[in-house]
Amino acid sequence: MFLVTARRNVSDWFEMKQELPPAMFHSRAALESWAQGNGINVQPFPNASSDKTVLLRKLGSQPEYEALWVRVDFREYRNVMKKYLRRFYLSKKDHRGKQLSKDRQVSNEAVLEAAAKHFDADHVIARHRLGNHRINGWVMLLPVPKGSNRGFGSRVEKWASRVAKDVPTIAITPLLLLKLYGVTSPPKDKLNFDKFMEMLAMTIEPFSGKEDLVEAVRSEILAQWPELQQIENCSAALRRNP
Repeated sequence: MFLVTARRNVSDWFEMKQELPPAMFHSRAALESWAQGNGINVQPFPNASSDKTVLLRKLGSQPEYEALWVRVDFREYRNVMKKYLRRFYLSKKDHRGKQLSKDRQVSNEAVLEAAAKHFDADHVIARHRLGNHRINGWVMLLPVPKGSNRGFGSRVEKWASRVAKDVPTIAITPLLLLKLYGVTSPPKDKLNFDKFMEMLAMTIEPFSGKEDLVEAVRSEILAQWPELQQIENCSAALRRNP
């Protein structure tokens, strides 16, 4: 459920705004200004450092939005993500408001604990890229499948350049969507490209802007193909000569 919510944040936003939502701001003030301008509530997250963690929520009107944001230098982000999942996805009542039995609550908790083992708390923009924004910068935190997060990180993000000091904000890019949708990395060669895009299209939940979103991913991969191929060559060389 929490992964579906994270993905819908993106697809709903793209459908309504025809752009991808931001993933990083250079300051708390900039984050709150953007949220206010889009009717999103900025809430403190219970039992977490209020100066390093906020919950952004907009429910009941489109596009709905719900995401944790943390300061770039915050080290306890994994614990906050665990608390978030427990707080919002371990309800003691069912959808009708009826109290769940103790056995059902225990069962739900076991399911969540098992599912959580397959996800990472991921900074949408990798922290090593945000060194220039370590003190004041804020970044979106999402649950991402471990395989795609770590595979993508080693093949693509590891080689990405640091974000300059004068960059005020960064939006989620089509390429970064591959992590969220469980893809380990872009295709290694163009022979597999069409099959790769077909699989990605099947993964993305249906919505009216789906074709445009898939096309945006396709265009960015092709535009960055020389760099991505160079990254793949470097990664392969490191695997041969660690």
